[in-house]
Amino acid sequence: KGHKSMGYGSIEASDLDDDLLVERRAVSRRRRVWKGAAAAAASLLAASGSSWALKRAAAVPPLMDLVSREGGSRRRRLRKIYYINCDGARDRYALQEAELAKLGVPYERFPCVSEASSASVENKPRKTPLHADADLQARTIGVWLSHYLLFDAIAKEKDDDSLYLVLEDDAVLDGTVEDVEEAAASLPADWAYASLNVHESVCEEDRVNDQWYLKRAPVDASLYAAERVTDAKDCTLRQLDHQWHDPSILYLSAAAQLLRPSTAGLVTKWLDQQPLYHVDALLRTPNASAFPSYQCATNLFVTASGLSESRRPPRLQTLRRN
Repeated sequence: KGHKSMGYGSIEASDLDDDLLVERRAVSRRRRVWKGAAAAAASLLAASGSSWALKRAAAVPPLMDLVSREGGSRRRRLRKIYYINCDGARDRYALQEAELAKLGVPYERFPCVSEASSASVENKPRKTPLHADADLQARTIGVWLSHYLLFDAIAKEKDDDSLYLVLEDDAVLDGTVEDVEEAAASLPADWAYASLNVHESVCEEDRVNDQWYLKRAPVDASLYAAERVTDAKDCTLRQLDHQWHDPSILYLSAAAQLLRPSTAGLVTKWLDQQPLYHVDALLRTPNASAFPSYQCATNLFVTASGLSESRRPPRLQTLRRN
């Protein structure tokens, strides 16, 4: 579900350039190899009676070098989805399991770092003010560390240019997997981080193409980066949602984000250089040379509310697009 058929059988060799034809033939060969290996593994595991392992072995992993020629562009497919979820947040776990099971993309829960486990960064400088309240400060650090560790894990993957989608556990896709893949296809070549959800606004001065904006804010910006609107006045606002009912909030969200192994190390390097703070604010950038971080021009994900540990009223604050 969620994926259009690539339709290889209906494409004539004359319709393809030589490179793409060779690539498609290679994909077909690899698919046969995967299926043969999966069938052999399934036969071995069936003898052991392991139903869980049987299902895992029988699943043919997606081939991320499959490409689409729709619109004349080559579209890379999602390799995997991770969602960050804390052990006690069972309603959020249930939400993600139900939503992601529909998409036809491999996914995995990434356990969040608890407040108690965040001592590993206790010596890292903190941005002031972080939180006066000790519990909120510990939670913010736990969120930062959860994202950092997952970004670092993606950086260590071997499939350099495959797409990985990282979700917070209240993020819900508002569209299709193809929408995500097509948006990713138009990212600037230098991209390291790409956000698919934003509260509240973007600046038209930061637009790099029809689909993407640079997530621009000064390094020393406040949490909301509203000073670009109120002081510098270098921002023509375009409001994408009404999550916090304040259009001067810029590029704030880490609810849904794309990374690739080849450049995910740039994300962790950037976070290493910044003091501990709200991770969604730290993922903005003063310019693309410092850190190539981009914001999608459409909110492809919305955030559900009424969930455990939610600071929002019990309703879906950001409505799905019609």
